[in-house]
Amino acid sequence: MSTPRCGSSLFCSSLQSTNLFGHPSEWFNVRHIEDYGQVWGLPNVHIGRYLNHIIERTTTPNGVFSVNFHVGQYDFWKRQNFDLMSLKFDKIIYVYRRDKIAQAHSYARALKTDQWQTLFAAREEVGPEGISTALVLDLLSKIVEEEQRFTQQFAPVITARYAYEDYAVNPEIYRDALKACGIDCPPGTTFSTDLGILRNAADEARVAEIKAYVTGQAR
Repeated sequence: MSTPRCGSSLFCSSLQSTNLFGHPSEWFNVRHIEDYGQVWGLPNVHIGRYLNHIIERTTTPNGVFSVNFHVGQYDFWKRQNFDLMSLKFDKIIYVYRRDKIAQAHSYARALKTDQWQTLFAAREEVGPEGISTALVLDLLSKIVEEEQRFTQQFAPVITARYAYEDYAVNPEIYRDALKACGIDCPPGTTFSTDLGILRNAADEARVAEIKAYVTGQAR
C-alpha cells in the first residue's frame, strides 16, 4: 500500500523481477479494469471474475500473489462495497516518501502530463511554470490526509515500511522486504527494473522554489 508518486511502481517492479513476489501491479486501478473490459469486449466487468483472471496469471511458481494499491484506491473500492482487505493478504507492506513536497510535485506533474512512468509518453509537455504552487500544496494535503487515514486504519497490521529515499539507492531493501514476507531469497538474487526517473533538474529547481515559499525563505 502507498500514496501516489512515492515510487511504489519502482519498488514493486524490482521485487517482481525476482519471480518470487508475484506481479504486483496496480490491478485495482480503474484504468486496468477498463482495459480488461475493452480487450474482452465486456461492457461491465465482474470484479470477481476479473480478480480470478489476474490471480491465475500473476501468481509466481512459489505461490505468491501480490498487488500494489494506493490508500485512495482502497477507499474508492470500499465505497463500491468491496473491501480489498477481504482478500486476506498474509503480509502488508507500506511504501512511502519522506520528501512530501517532492512527492506532491511529482503527483501534480503526472496529472498534468498523464505520464506516470518512463515507459509511456506524456500526453502533453508541461514545463516548471505549468506546475503551480497552489496545485502542489493541494495535492500535498491529499497525500497527508491519505497517510493519516492509512495509519489510523492499518498501522497495527503492517509487516514493514520502506521509504523511497532508501530503496531507490539501496537494493538490499528489496531483499529485506522478501525476508519480511517470509519469502526465501537465494544468494545471488538480483533486482532490476525497466522504470527510469521522470524528474529532471528543472523539476528539482521547482521543488526547491516551493519549499522556499512554504518555509518563508522565498524572496
